Amino acid sequence: MQNNSNAALDSINNGANSDLGNFSTETLEGPGDTQFPQVEVPTVLVPEERDEEYLMLKEVACTSTQYLKKNIARPGVIFGPFNEQSLSMIYARAGAGKTWSTHYSALCITRLNYAGLALGPWRVEKPCGVLLVDGELPMGEIQNRVKLLATELGEENPAAPFTIVTSEELSNTFGAQVNLTEKKWRAAIMHYLRLRPEYKMLILDNISSLVPGINENTKQDWDPVNQWLLSLRRKGIAVVLLHHSNKSGTDRGHSGRLDNLDNVILLERDKDEADRMVITLKFEKARYLKPGQAKPFSLELVPGPNGGLVMNEITTTIVRGERLRKLVALLRAKQTQKQIGETLGLAQSRISQLKKEATLEGYLDADGGITLKGMKLIED
Repeated sequence: MQNNSNAALDSINNGANSDLGNFSTETLEGPGDTQFPQVEVPTVLVPEERDEEYLMLKEVACTSTQYLKKNIARPGVIFGPFNEQSLSMIYARAGAGKTWSTHYSALCITRLNYAGLALGPWRVEKPCGVLLVDGELPMGEIQNRVKLLATELGEENPAAPFTIVTSEELSNTFGAQVNLTEKKWRAAIMHYLRLRPEYKMLILDNISSLVPGINENTKQDWDPVNQWLLSLRRKGIAVVLLHHSNKSGTDRGHSGRLDNLDNVILLERDKDEADRMVITLKFEKARYLKPGQAKPFSLELVPGPNGGLVMNEITTTIVRGERLRKLVALLRAKQTQKQIGETLGLAQSRISQLKKEATLEGYLDADGGITLKGMKLIED
């Protein structure tokens, strides 16, 4: 590819003089009989158009008819909404489960027997190597999580590995850490991926720890990183950014950060399930998905048959039904509203809402007593 580009440039440069045309000598006339001295006037192009940038632009410019005849390769779908050129962001509050779900996705993509592996409706379409650059979690925690998930998902594909780089190990070994505000670290990651074409996905966990010191509220500070991300897209790399949400639950930082992203996904953890990890993924932007493919879905992290953990898709109906079942069972046990709130880890106002829902469903009567339907619910 590089040799072809150089040859094209040589061809352009060799023909530059013909494009510039000849300079003619003309006499310019003023008012009356006044004549100005003769000056040389370029008949075709101005000198600035000898610039290499102009000549490159001229080489690739084409009409729409010509453009439609180009043989342009479509990016392959890797997993769910992620294709070989997609730029995506998953954001959530701290502790919501974004790293768990991202590690699970990366492991699905890189397993030897990937057929049938999925995260909710997302299926592995094209296995590939995945590079994770983590700037936050301790090495031991990452190892523990990956071990628990990989136990259920099977062996790694040697031709498509899940590779992990952590700032902690870089710091312990070399006294350095990844900082994407520095051009040398962006170049290092690009070079690593360029030399290993089996890698088609890069996960950056997370923006706060890997892009330190920038003002998140200004677009200008983000621009160098943004241009690097666009370069990765042009190299056929899917990039997944993980980010923390602010206090209001939206992503932190300037909205301009989202302009070039293809997917923006909000991950929310169900606060009503204090003793379970139940999360819901919602698309806020989905550039390439077809209608109906961007529906929200819920997952639960549960023990697997081999002693590890799996992420199973569950419906919101199941989540709500289980919540009401717990409420009715605790009411049957004669717990007070305060005690129920403490048991479920919920505010008393939320317990009041659940009681109203249980009444509407027919599990409780108007006086708060358990109905026959309610008894059946907790006995099934």
